[in-house]
Amino acid sequence: MTGQLKRKEREREVRKLAILEAAKKVFAEHGFDAAKMDDIARMAEFSKGTIYSYFKNKDDLFLSLIEKGLDELSMITKSVVESSISPIEKIKKEIQKILEYAEKNRDFFCIFTPERGGFTRKRHPEIKKRVIPKYQEGVNFIAKIMEEGVRTGVLKKIEPIVLSRILLGLISSTIGEWIMRKEKEPLKQTAKITTTIFLEGARARTVSSG
Repeated sequence: MTGQLKRKEREREVRKLAILEAAKKVFAEHGFDAAKMDDIARMAEFSKGTIYSYFKNKDDLFLSLIEKGLDELSMITKSVVESSISPIEKIKKEIQKILEYAEKNRDFFCIFTPERGGFTRKRHPEIKKRVIPKYQEGVNFIAKIMEEGVRTGVLKKIEPIVLSRILLGLISSTIGEWIMRKEKEPLKQTAKITTTIFLEGARARTVSSG
């Protein structure tokens, strides 16, 4: 009986992931407002009733999709934070890993902006409860890298959380430009440029540029 339950749980999880993948494509193409549950059901090859057995409504589905992406990004950052390399190398690796993730998950970043997704905090208060804390978790992970850099003297004495937000803003603008221009070249090719721009402003001047 236990084996049967576990199999059903696995099957349910597979269906849920299939729905999320289909929703990601539909939201990325049409935006939140224009996306229809019928379109998502068709893309996922499930009935609309099946989708509603997993998600309460379109809002819940969209938020679940954003939560999944942010959880994956936090796991990436956590692994960088816990690595044994230097703070500067962690910053380089963090930029590279996020850009690589964006390249593989272009549709997620297409909807992870109010302008493209049409899902703003003002219109949907659930963002404050479900999305902002997960986003902040990622910010806090990056801040640990910055704190280590400030403490060891390789970064300027700037609040780590401020450095974290500046880095994320730089990465976000890089990804946003790439998406807007519908660029085809690998996004990770810009990792070196993004790293240089950030470190030019954040690195302590007494540290060599090697």
